[in-house]
Amino acid sequence: MRVVICFLLIQLSFTEVLGQSPISIQGKVNGKDEKAVLFANLLLKNAEDSAIVAAAVSDSTGSFLFRDVKTGVYYISVSAIGYKRYQSGRISANVSDNNVVIVPEISLQEHAHELGTVRMVAQRHFIEQHLDKMIVHVDKSIVSSGNAIIDILERSPGVIVDQQNEQIQLRNRTGVIVMIDGKQNFLSGNDLFQFLRGLNSEQVDRIEIITNPSSRYDAAGNAGIINIRLKKNTSFGTNGTASAAISRGFIPDATQDLWRGTLNVSLNHRAKNLNLFGNFGLNREGNYTGNTLARTFQFSQLNSFFRQQIDRGNRIKPGNFRAGADYPFSEATSFGLTFDYNAASTRSLS
Repeated sequence: MRVVICFLLIQLSFTEVLGQSPISIQGKVNGKDEKAVLFANLLLKNAEDSAIVAAAVSDSTGSFLFRDVKTGVYYISVSAIGYKRYQSGRISANVSDNNVVIVPEISLQEHAHELGTVRMVAQRHFIEQHLDKMIVHVDKSIVSSGNAIIDILERSPGVIVDQQNEQIQLRNRTGVIVMIDGKQNFLSGNDLFQFLRGLNSEQVDRIEIITNPSSRYDAAGNAGIINIRLKKNTSFGTNGTASAAISRGFIPDATQDLWRGTLNVSLNHRAKNLNLFGNFGLNREGNYTGNTLARTFQFSQLNSFFRQQIDRGNRIKPGNFRAGADYPFSEATSFGLTFDYNAASTRSLS
């Protein structure tokens, strides 16, 4: 008799799971004067623990769509260049006749401090959409100035940067290939994150986000390619640049060490058939993360409440040195040598 009862329970549970259908969540993102916001980065998060469930990017009409969502309660986090970060209320995704949840239109507010200092005349856009890739021009946004490349990737459309687990995803898929000037970087995990923290915006010209690589690329990655194009100096003779930036974050009840700074020095010597170049970059990052977990349990006549506060602070000092030489044999062929050195120190703060 016990065997028969267990079998029936398993059958009922299995039938219930098969009866569930995936749910779609869709909506639209607007900005000033109800104009559509293009390439807004949207994250669907679990309302209980803020875990990332799915990611989406708004299209040319500002519309977005989350597919194959399970039944539950969620909220949407939206970020876009030039706008304040937005967080929606709780969204209940339940099985209905058409299994589609329509989210009320999301209205983003402009970031007056950022937009008030930007003036662009006859220049290329910060983001360019091509048939095979998306290009982010790092030097075309004042928000990117002085930031590490890992921070810029976090704000790029379709890119999810998991700082805690040190993973980079494209369209919710892991296994992203990171390239430097078209050459694959074989670093992974902590080493890759330290390398990207050491690169600052002054050293990078653009970032190419390729979600569907063509046959010309290595097929080892199953998520896509992020190709980082470094700046190159084409002026003849000897020249160089130096830049520095400093900033500080203000968070109530956080650690006092939230200072960030970058220092970058570049030297270049170009003759008719020879180019010598070198670059030195040093960063300092003060980071803080605060998480509050609150749970209430109700069972019969018993009620219990659990609250946990987690505060994390760290200080990271990444640095990098890059030197090399190029010798062109023709307009289409050249020979080059490059030396890269990266180092970083991390210290936890109480």
